[in-house]
Amino acid sequence: MLPADPWWVNLSIVIPAVLFWWGRARGLDLHARQLVWLAVWALAFAMVEATVVVYLRAIYSQMLGHPATPAAVAELSAQLAPAPLWPLPDELLRLEAGRELATMIMLVGIAAVSARTWAGRAIAFLFAFAIWDAAYYFWLWVIIRWPGSLATIDVLFLIPRPWTSPVWFPVVVSSLTVLAVLAGRRVVSPSLRGS
Repeated sequence: MLPADPWWVNLSIVIPAVLFWWGRARGLDLHARQLVWLAVWALAFAMVEATVVVYLRAIYSQMLGHPATPAAVAELSAQLAPAPLWPLPDELLRLEAGRELATMIMLVGIAAVSARTWAGRAIAFLFAFAIWDAAYYFWLWVIIRWPGSLATIDVLFLIPRPWTSPVWFPVVVSSLTVLAVLAGRRVVSPSLRGS
């Protein structure tokens, strides 16, 4: 049984292998300082995203007559874990899909200004996305102690339709992606690094 739904989300597991191969074959068009700033940006952006999710869950908690405290949000999150799609009105689901699209645009934007080549921008996007994705779960756990385990089911994206999987799947893919970029970076010869 595949961990993610829809089935094609599972193909993301090949991204780290492709990045590692690309790094060995052609080198990575990113300097160490670019990777550091991408990582700093992604960690901060993940905190913003996690905070937004906590606020959304707090609002939902209030709609159900519970307090909007971190403890109440943590309890609600644990209850919703088996069925992560909340019964929100279509207007709010469309708004959330718009927020997800804006998130992707911001990730593309930081990648676009981080590298000079299309390949470098793609690698920068995947690197920033991977750190942002894994750090998002880290910050959620710090703020509300959710997810309770890596086996917790979560909605990863809503576009073009809901993607769901256990939390371990995006964390593993993201961690391997970061490692693949760093490993590919180390094998770049000085002549390929440029100035």
